[in-house]
Amino acid sequence: MTALHRTLLAAIALLLAPSSAFPAEPDIRICDTSTDAATSHLPWCADRPNVPCHESVASCERLRDTVAAACRNTYQVCYVRFAKVSDKAACEQSLRDFRTQLDGLACNWPRRPEPKVGVCGGQDYVVYDDVVKIGGRPTWRNNNPGALTCLEKRADYGAYATCGSFAIFPDLPTGAHALLQWLTANGQRSILQFAETHAPRPNGAKLNEGNDPDAYAAKIVDELRRDNPTKSYGPGTLLGSLSQDELGTVVRAVTMQEGSTNPANQGKTYDRDKPGSMPAALRGCLGL
Repeated sequence: MTALHRTLLAAIALLLAPSSAFPAEPDIRICDTSTDAATSHLPWCADRPNVPCHESVASCERLRDTVAAACRNTYQVCYVRFAKVSDKAACEQSLRDFRTQLDGLACNWPRRPEPKVGVCGGQDYVVYDDVVKIGGRPTWRNNNPGALTCLEKRADYGAYATCGSFAIFPDLPTGAHALLQWLTANGQRSILQFAETHAPRPNGAKLNEGNDPDAYAAKIVDELRRDNPTKSYGPGTLLGSLSQDELGTVVRAVTMQEGSTNPANQGKTYDRDKPGSMPAALRGCLGL
């Protein structure tokens, strides 16, 4: 995208959007991690069993730096990548939510309680501390837009210990930055190699039914070319050769293919403190 395109998009957004929807220019300070000059948070979080980075101080530092970097990258590209004003407003709100969680992910307070998972009336559900999500794809239900599976070190990415086939994250921003972190960790792989491991070819396993890694890789390449028409990309492009902005494009491409943003793949969300809004069957399953 050229500087002229960015300027035009920003101008159109300012004309069409309410003045309170988002500022004219991104304020990168939203991504700053708060600190306490008197007390170091890292030793405090390193010995707590209910935070995602309890294994070591180094784990804390990695998670803190990853979240801050993902926040900065997302915030900087938010105002130039999304052409629709509604998308820009949604991006702004997402970053506001991201900022309220940033300190927690950086180990400044205890982690949210582990979710409860189950099946009710043939539909899978996840009970978070504030909402119940039932039905839909696990990418939506688990706040896991990248369809990241359960791995031993997934807690370093902000995931809960509770896990079936796919990791569960406390919220969408955490799941999105986990995908960015996973892409970075796979920097030695090409786009096609990543697709072949992330969406393996059908081999009889139920999770791999319908996978087409060639088409998956082609979609990532298409999105990169759309965002950066003057650059050359292909299935053999190494993820490690991409900038943070370009990896942000890959995050979007993967999210689109995994389908969590498609309303057809989403279930229902209910507030836990309003059980009366839930169907009677769900209340029964949850013992409410």
